Amino acid sequence: MCGPSQAQQNLENQEASFSATLQQDYAQTFAANQEILSTLNSVLQPIVQAGPNQQGFSAQENSALNSQAINSTAQGYQQTADALGRQENAAGGGTSFLPSGVNAQINAGVASAAQNTLSNEELGITEANYATGRQNWQNALAGEESVAAGQNPLGYAGATTTSNTAAFNEATKINQESNQVFSDILGGITSIGSAATGLIGLGGGGQNSGGAAAGSFNPYGFGTGPSDGVNV
Repeated sequence: MCGPSQAQQNLENQEASFSATLQQDYAQTFAANQEILSTLNSVLQPIVQAGPNQQGFSAQENSALNSQAINSTAQGYQQTADALGRQENAAGGGTSFLPSGVNAQINAGVASAAQNTLSNEELGITEANYATGRQNWQNALAGEESVAAGQNPLGYAGATTTSNTAAFNEATKINQESNQVFSDILGGITSIGSAATGLIGLGGGGQNSGGAAAGSFNPYGFGTGPSDGVNV
């Protein structure tokens, strides 16, 4: 009949405090999770919505790559044409020794080769542009899935629920033990009262000359005497 111990009461208080802390942390974590998702979704959703056939380079980047290809090809063509002209002049002693129109055909072939080179480089840039777009789209899909599960607010919610349950169970146990103590005390008082009542009854008048039964109730605990043979 000692009731809940101090350790139990301390544990109840600790569990209730921890539960409150978890609830506060969950609210903060969930709010932070929503803020992060909102920020990342504003970046990722347009990429996802554009689909797998989008371009990956910005307009500025694409223009720069094509300009670089044009300039590089033009420079290579000019260097080749100059070198070819010097060879032709050297072979003819400063005068072309090739038949009429042959130099023009050679120069045209060089120009055609340069054009093919430029075309292939521009095609490579276009292919790389769309390949980057597809990769960006796949990364955006994976990014949204990862962010959605990253903070795991349901995990915090589960821990909070478990803590609440533990605190409730501990409080219920302590309440039951406290009620049991009160019930035991009340039962003891009732037992004492019953015993006292029995003792009072046993203290009544005994068998008198008039033949009245022993133990009949007499609030004064004695009879009137044998003169009249009756109890009053």
